[in-house]
Amino acid sequence: MVQPVHTSQQFQDELAPGTQLLSGQYTIIRFLNSGGFGITYLAKDSLERTVVIKECFPEAICRRSDTAVRPRSQSHVSSYEALVRSFEKEARNQSKLVHPNIAGVHQVFRDNETAYMAIDFIEGQDLLDTIEERENIPPDEVERMLRQTLEAVGFIHSNGMLHRDISPDNILINQKGEPVVIDFGAARESEAKSDRAMSMLRVVKEGYSPQEFYLQGGEQDQSSDLYALAATFYHVIKGNAPDDSQARLAGLAQNGADTYKPLEGAIEGYRPSFLRSIDRALSIPPADRFQSVQEWLDALNEKMPVEMKAVPADVKEVSDTVEVNMGPERSGGSKPVALIALVVAAVIGGVGFFVMQGGAPAPTETNVTNIATSEVEPVVEESVVAAAASAEELASVADAAVVVQPVADEADIAEAAVTPAALATSWIGWSGQAVDLPFTTVTTAQPQGSFSMVTLVRSDLDQNATDWLKSGTIIYSVNGHLVVDDASIIRAIQSKSDVSGTGEKLVEMRVKTERDGPIVEQSLTVRTGKATELTNGVQFMTVSIGDDKWITKVSRSPSAISSLRVGDVVVSEAASKVTFEGQNALEETFEALGSTGVETALLTIARNGELKAVELPLTP
Repeated sequence: MVQPVHTSQQFQDELAPGTQLLSGQYTIIRFLNSGGFGITYLAKDSLERTVVIKECFPEAICRRSDTAVRPRSQSHVSSYEALVRSFEKEARNQSKLVHPNIAGVHQVFRDNETAYMAIDFIEGQDLLDTIEERENIPPDEVERMLRQTLEAVGFIHSNGMLHRDISPDNILINQKGEPVVIDFGAARESEAKSDRAMSMLRVVKEGYSPQEFYLQGGEQDQSSDLYALAATFYHVIKGNAPDDSQARLAGLAQNGADTYKPLEGAIEGYRPSFLRSIDRALSIPPADRFQSVQEWLDALNEKMPVEMKAVPADVKEVSDTVEVNMGPERSGGSKPVALIALVVAAVIGGVGFFVMQGGAPAPTETNVTNIATSEVEPVVEESVVAAAASAEELASVADAAVVVQPVADEADIAEAAVTPAALATSWIGWSGQAVDLPFTTVTTAQPQGSFSMVTLVRSDLDQNATDWLKSGTIIYSVNGHLVVDDASIIRAIQSKSDVSGTGEKLVEMRVKTERDGPIVEQSLTVRTGKATELTNGVQFMTVSIGDDKWITKVSRSPSAISSLRVGDVVVSEAASKVTFEGQNALEETFEALGSTGVETALLTIARNGELKAVELPLTP
C-alpha cells in the first residue's frame, strides 16, 4: 500500500518524498527528472540500497489523482493501458541487458495503477554536465568513451532492441570515467507506430535525432541509434551539437547543400579515421551511415594490424577447426559467418571471461571483501565485445559484474558443448565444466583467412603473458588448432585434458603481437571451474583460489529470486549443515536438501564484505 507523506498538490505530477511503493519495498527519496514519457526518482530499497525508480507517466494522456495515475479521458484509456503494458515489456527486455556500460534493470512492478522499474543507481554525472565542466577532454579519452558506448549499443542491438533516445543527457559518466547508457526510448516508439494518440509522446532532440525520428511511423534501424551516438560525440568534440537533421534535410531539398560541418580536417589532436567515422555516422541518408556497430568499429580499427607476411606452419596443417567454424561460404574465404561465443565477465581486480561448456556461463573467482551486487540475468547475444581496450583500461572496471550468455539455441553449440550431467536430485538442473578465458577476441579478416584478434584483456592476467597478450594481438592457433573466435579458442583449450590440481591448464599458442613482427609461440595458463544450475534458475560457479581452496558464488539470479544477487559468495547452508569449502559442496548441499523434502535453502552468503542470512526458495 502506498503511503504518501505529502499531498500530490504540493508536488504536482511527481510523487512526494517518503512515498512507499510495492508494499514498502521502495521509498522515494526525491524527484530526479521527468519527460513526456515518465518520471524518475531517487529511492531506497528495503535493504537501504540506493536505486533509481522510473515511473510510467505519459503526461500527455494521463494525470495523477493522489498517488494513482489514470488516463485523462475515456478516449485515452486504450492508449494508456497499451503504453503501460509496453513499458513493462521493455523493462523486462532491458533487464536482460547485462553489460558494464548499460544501467541494469532489477525489477519491474505495478503500483498506483501504473508501472515502475527499479534501475541501477550510477554515481556520477551525465555526459552533458561533463562536457560543460571539462572544456577539453583528451582525444584518447574521448575515443575510449566512444568505443565503450559502442560496445553497449552493439549489445543492445544484438538483443533485437534499439535505444532510440541516445543523447549526452542519457549517457552517465560514472566515478571511474566510464560511460553508462540509460533511459531507453523503445517502449514509447513501439506504441507510437500503431496509435495516433501515442504519437504525441514521440521524443526528438534537436541536433541528436536523425531525420527519421521526426516522422510518425518512420523506419528506424541500428543506423538511427548510431546517428544519435555520433551527434553526441560530435558535441563532446566541438562543444555543441551538429545542425538539426531536419534543417540539414531542408537544405538538401532546397539547394542540395548540407549544412553539416565535417570534423575531419577541422579538429586537431584526433586520428583522422576517428573523426571520419563520426562524419559518416552523421549522414542524413540512413543508407550512407554505418549499418552496424561492428562496421563502425572496423572503421575505427584501421590502426590495428591487418597484414600477415607468412602463414604459421601449424596453421597450414590444421583444418578441423576451420571446418567447424566456417559457414557455407568458407570455400570462398571472403565472408566469415557470425560465430557464437559463450562469454561471462565478472571482475574483481579485472574483467574475467568464462565460457561455459554446457550451455550456461558463470563468472570467475572473486574476493569476498569486494563483490559486485547487481542482480542480473544472462542474456542472448551474438557478436561479443568488439572494441579494442588495453589491460590498463580494463583495470578501471574492476568492480563491475557482467554476465553474458550469447547462445539462444543449444543446437548452435552442440559441437562445442559438453552435455550437462543429469544429476540425481530434485533441485539441481545440470552441471558442467567452464573455462576461465582471460581475454576476448573478435574475428578479423587476414589475407590468408580469418583469425582471432584480442580486444579485451583482464587485468589479473598471468604475469608471464602481460608483455605479449594485449589488445591487437592476433591469435592464429591454440594447441595446434586454428582459431577464429572465443568459442573456437575454448574448444582448442578443451582439446587438452591435462588439468592441474588447482584447475589450471597450460595452453600453447601461436601469435603475432606487432603489425610487422614475427609469428611466435607463446604459452598461457588458464583456469577451469564448475558451473551448476538449480531447477529454479539460479546458477552458481565454483572455482579454485589456490591451496586446494574453492569458492562458490552466484553467477545468475532470476528476478523472481530477490534474496540472491550475482556475486554473492555462498558460505554455508543451515538445513543441510554443509559448509561451502570444497569443490563439490554445492552438489552435497542440494542432494541433502532433496532427500529431506524441504523447499527452502537457508544460506549464509558474503556480500560486500558482510555475512548475511538469506532464504532461497527452491521451487521453480
